[in-house]
Amino acid sequence: METVLYFFSGTGNTLALAKYVQEKTAATMLPIAAMRDADAVAVQSEAIGIVTPVYYGDLPNIVKDFLRKLRNIEERYIFLVVNYGGGTGTSVATAKKLVRENGGRVSAVYSIHMPQNSFAKSAETPTGLYAAAERVLSDIRQTVLQQKEGTFSTNRYADALQGILYAILKPMYRKHLLRLSSLDADASIEAAIAAADRTFSVNESCTGCGICARVCPVDNIDLASGRPGWLHHCENCLACYTWCPEKAIRGPLVEENYYYRHPGVRLQDLAGQKMGSIP
Repeated sequence: METVLYFFSGTGNTLALAKYVQEKTAATMLPIAAMRDADAVAVQSEAIGIVTPVYYGDLPNIVKDFLRKLRNIEERYIFLVVNYGGGTGTSVATAKKLVRENGGRVSAVYSIHMPQNSFAKSAETPTGLYAAAERVLSDIRQTVLQQKEGTFSTNRYADALQGILYAILKPMYRKHLLRLSSLDADASIEAAIAAADRTFSVNESCTGCGICARVCPVDNIDLASGRPGWLHHCENCLACYTWCPEKAIRGPLVEENYYYRHPGVRLQDLAGQKMGSIP
């Protein structure tokens, strides 16, 4: 069965999961960031997987836009792999809705708890989370080949509470992001996410090396002045912050002096996303 994996990643968790799934299923991997300017994405493979992080309890803006562009998915086997640091929120429901609006149906969902990339959680160990993720995904080859349906999770009980919790948390996320973005009170949470990069700054350690612009998956950083300037179509993926070699970037979107990226992912792997490079 021909399978294509579409993925988006900022600090490496999603890319690491996509690579693991690719190894299990012999799928072709395609980066969502390389398709952000496409008007439509016509699917040809028999099965497709969408591998995505969860931001603020929902899908990243770029993944929502990608799912709206999918075409020719009516008869495809579609599975979703979402990874989160805090919870799935409404990400699964959003994905199912957007796929359904284009005539398709998500048949299988993998909900994977991975290390948080924006603040430290002392009770968690990355190695334990990596091992749990692999256990949940270990049988994915058979699931895809047999086109099974179902939900597979590293923490079913936590997932079950997410819809309820997100109804409470979403207004809090939106209020926080509106304050950071300086947008009007009636702006959407998606718009506030995109403009929250107004809070990023660089200190005197910045050398103008350009790595932040190189690794940004959506070309949201301008180096015209020799130092980064953010262009307000940010995904809040934290790639620029995490991969800066001088640790020169600051901002309230991330805990001060907390740096996480997946140890199995290289800078060049993530930087290649927007050009369509396959790691």
